[in-house]
Amino acid sequence: MKTVQEKEVEVLLKHFKKAGDPKIVKRCQVVMLHKKGLKVLDISQVCFQEERTVYRWIQSYKRNGIGSIFPGYYQNENASKLSKKQKEEIKEILEREDFPADYWSMGELKNYVSARFDVEYKSDQSYYGIFSMCNYSYKLPSLFNIRRDEEFVEKRMQEIKAEIDSYLKDENSLVFCSDESRIDWTTMKRRAWLRKGKKTVIKERRERDYQSFIGFLNIQTGEDLLYRLDWQDQEHIIPVLTNLVEKYPNKKIVIIWDNAAFHRGQKIRALLGEGKLLQNIKLIWLPPYAPDKNPQERVWNYGKKELANKVFNQFEDMVSSFEDIITGRLFHYQF
Repeated sequence: MKTVQEKEVEVLLKHFKKAGDPKIVKRCQVVMLHKKGLKVLDISQVCFQEERTVYRWIQSYKRNGIGSIFPGYYQNENASKLSKKQKEEIKEILEREDFPADYWSMGELKNYVSARFDVEYKSDQSYYGIFSMCNYSYKLPSLFNIRRDEEFVEKRMQEIKAEIDSYLKDENSLVFCSDESRIDWTTMKRRAWLRKGKKTVIKERRERDYQSFIGFLNIQTGEDLLYRLDWQDQEHIIPVLTNLVEKYPNKKIVIIWDNAAFHRGQKIRALLGEGKLLQNIKLIWLPPYAPDKNPQERVWNYGKKELANKVFNQFEDMVSSFEDIITGRLFHYQF
């Protein structure tokens, strides 16, 4: 599998070979030489460009990526909006395999459209529309760890689905997807009315607190059970698992969660099995580096989004509000 660096160089190389505009060719050459490890002075001498120009192009590429290789004055159309022909060209570009999706964020698209056609939309919705037209899902990105084995992840997910199938059909079994998260609370004084012409120092007390949670999303009912944690470790999770057993004494409890070290800890394992405290619990581990496969992650995202931009005078108010958001609705996310 090619690295992001290798894919990026491929894209630059194709523009270097095929671009009809010498300005684009020159910028591609500068960026590629920079990626090879050449210093700005050496690149300027090889490309017959001023040192400051080379430095500016490299910095622009670091900030804006692929779109920066298109100069702002490149074939300036002086258009107030994209024409049908221009949209078709963008669609063709975004659908090409030599432009990996990794490089297309909204910022990249804005830069490209502005540089290529001298068009800037005021509303982000216009750029959402362009992505939608090109069959992109801009609002649902997935993080990808470079160590993730996509083939193994998909294989493991199929195995898990087959494993839990009988439990989902059994009325005496409960299947949960579980994960930990935390919310932070910080209060500080940012502004005050100060006397002009005099430096004023205000002594303040800065407070920072946080609360960890573990959630159990019942993928059969959509209910999310939420527990506070003082710390994310075996010692604090074992009482929660014990509470689950007491809450559902006559049920087989299946918990699907990630490969965190404390999920596989010896203290938890020692309590599993016939005749043990957690004998009714069966643990299933998700494939490594695949948080997107756990529906509980989507519950956290929803809760934190609902909590955003709200001001709480007391830390407990924020924690209680988060709990109300999560436990106040059902989450019918597919596993």
